[in-house]
Amino acid sequence: MVDEDQIKRDCRQTARQLLREQPDLTFHELVGRSEFKFACQYLEFPEKKLADWITPALTAIEEAPFYENASVWTIEEAVAIWLDRNPLIILLGSRNPEFWNKPYHPILREQVSVGIESASRDIIAGKLASIRKNGRDYVSPLDFHEWAVKNLGELRGEAPQRLFKVLLSKESNKSETISPIAPEDRTKSTKSKTPADQQNEKPWLVPDENDPPPEHDWYIPARYFARELIVENSKLLLKRDLLAKKVSDSMFNVGIKKRGIAKRYNPATIKKAFSNVKFG
Repeated sequence: MVDEDQIKRDCRQTARQLLREQPDLTFHELVGRSEFKFACQYLEFPEKKLADWITPALTAIEEAPFYENASVWTIEEAVAIWLDRNPLIILLGSRNPEFWNKPYHPILREQVSVGIESASRDIIAGKLASIRKNGRDYVSPLDFHEWAVKNLGELRGEAPQRLFKVLLSKESNKSETISPIAPEDRTKSTKSKTPADQQNEKPWLVPDENDPPPEHDWYIPARYFARELIVENSKLLLKRDLLAKKVSDSMFNVGIKKRGIAKRYNPATIKKAFSNVKFG
């Protein structure tokens, strides 16, 4: 017996991941992808039903767990979450009008756009710490929270409130998380630091846009150092065990250690961060 509810959940989750990675995908390109067909158990469903399955929810509730595990967010994502808007909709709306349908346009986009413009101005003015990579501004969730409380008004929606409660709880116990911008940096004035300065200081904390979503914060620096090591020695592409050991050493050297203890990550654990990542 076919469990259509489970198929719907699997198809929806796969669609959201594919759209994060390739927001330019059209509906027909998406449902034609092998990953999507596999999630749908290679069964045939009416297009109207599939469209309903993959259309992102209006609020941030579905995407919140993903952003809880991301060490930095784009400005667009951060503003959307604060306003309890699905950040995936914002991404798709700017890249593929096919997904920007009537329930989300134009009021939704206008509200978020005003917040993005305000945040961008304050980044330029040095009032909001950020890291710039590939033409996009990234902020730590906690830096953004401090800024948004003063500039965007009250946090909206149950999902964002729960998300920031978890993030603030992690902040209260520094050993529980890797902070994308060091705690001491957040207490200093950002006016003397340009986005380029911050990126040069800790580039290993900026996610690569081509990578799959990280399951844990430390995946981002692990992938960064893996790429750096492979540039130095391309043979490491074929020696994953040695690569993982060297990555563990590199992370330890910049202060990224196992939670609560001053020890290196196990190379076997490090290799999990390499799954589905293209290094060369």
